[in-house]
Amino acid sequence: MTRFATLHRNRVVAVADTVIFSGTPSQVVNRPAYVKSVVAAIIVFAGYLYATTCWHVPWFAPLIALLMIAIGVVVAYLRTACTEIVIDPAGVTCRQGIFNRQIQSLELFRIHDVTSLHPWW
Repeated sequence: MTRFATLHRNRVVAVADTVIFSGTPSQVVNRPAYVKSVVAAIIVFAGYLYATTCWHVPWFAPLIALLMIAIGVVVAYLRTACTEIVIDPAGVTCRQGIFNRQIQSLELFRIHDVTSLHPWW
C-alpha cells in the first residue's frame, strides 16, 4: 500500500511504506531506578536488623517495604518495555502506556523548510 503526501498544491510525491526503525528503548534508561531500588532494599534490610535489636518487629514489616520497592521496579521496567518507536519515511510514531495507550505521531510531510530573507533596503 503506497501512501501519498502532498508537498505543494500541484505536486504529489509517493512515500514508500518501508520502516527505517521499529523497536523499544533499551532498559539501560532504567538503571537509576534499579540502583535506587537496590539501595532502598539495603536500607530497609539494615533498618530491620537494627530495629529487631531494640524492639519486637514483625517479620512481615520489611517484606511489605520490599514488595513496594519491587512494584516500583516492575513499573519502571514495564513503562520502558511498553514503549514502541516506529520511524518510517512518512513520519515518526511513538506508542506508550501500560494500561492507557498514548500514541504520538509526527507526520513529516507537514514539516516545511521556510527561508525568510529581510534585506536592509
